[in-house]
Order: sequence, then structure tokens, then C-alpha cells
Amino acid sequence: MAVERRHGEVGRAAGRRPLTLHRGAEEPPIGELVKGLAEDAGELVRQEIALAKLEMRETASTMMKEATSVAVGGVVALLGGMALTAFLVVLLGGPIFGGNYWLSALIIGVIMLVVGGVMAKRALGKMKARGLKPEETLRTLSEDRRWMAREREQFKRELTA
Repeated sequence: MAVERRHGEVGRAAGRRPLTLHRGAEEPPIGELVKGLAEDAGELVRQEIALAKLEMRETASTMMKEATSVAVGGVVALLGGMALTAFLVVLLGGPIFGGNYWLSALIIGVIMLVVGGVMAKRALGKMKARGLKPEETLRTLSEDRRWMAREREQFKRELTA
């Protein structure tokens, strides 16, 4: 999948330095740190939403291409199947069933229904297995949650130190 994610760029994307407390003359006020953290969290959420949209768009595009290929292949197979069905009905109905074309048509029809049902069930199983979940977004959201928890804990430690 073409979706890429670069961690650690949330704070730098806005031109700010990463949030850390420095003891000494240039220590920023707590209000500025909290404001910076809130801005970074907001930017992170916006980036995650953009990532989810992109991933869903790519998934939908891929599914449409696959569905189109399946439809075209289905039409071609249907035409070939119709010709073969007529051939088999005539073949079996003539010499084998003694002119009972209805019986050969019934047998061929049942066989084709069973084969078609098995094929459709397999195709649906593959589509369900692929799913529509934005896996990359879910993974990065989990990573971001852990990152925010670490940042919060580090901020508390530095604040109390």
C-alpha cells in the first residue's frame, strides 16, 4: 500500500521544537508547554484522519478494479458457458438419453448451479477476508496512543523533578 507515515514529525511540521522541559534560563512556561502539546495532539489527529481517508480511498479503488475484472470475466465465462451448455444438452439428450433433451438440460443445469455456488462462496470468502478496515490507520492510531502516553508520563516526571 502506498500510504506512508513518518513518526516524530508532528511537532516539527509546524516549525516548533519537540516538547521537552529544560532546566535553566530558557525554560518555557507550563502554559506554553500544555498549549504546544494540545496543538501537537490536534495536528496528530488531523494527520490520522487524512491517513484514514487516503487508505479508504485506496482500498475502494482497489476493490472497484477487482470488481470490474470479475464482472468482465463473468460475462465472458457466461457466454462460453451458454455455448457449452447447449453442446452438452444436445450431446447427452440425443444418443445417451434417447431424445430426452429435458433430462440432459436438467442434469447439466444442476451441475452448473453447484459449481457456480461453490465459486461464488469462495469469492465472497476472499472478499470478506480482505475486509475494508483501514489496517494501517488502526496500527498508527495505536502507536500514537502509546506515544501520547509516554509523552504525558515524561512531562509529569519532568514537571515534578
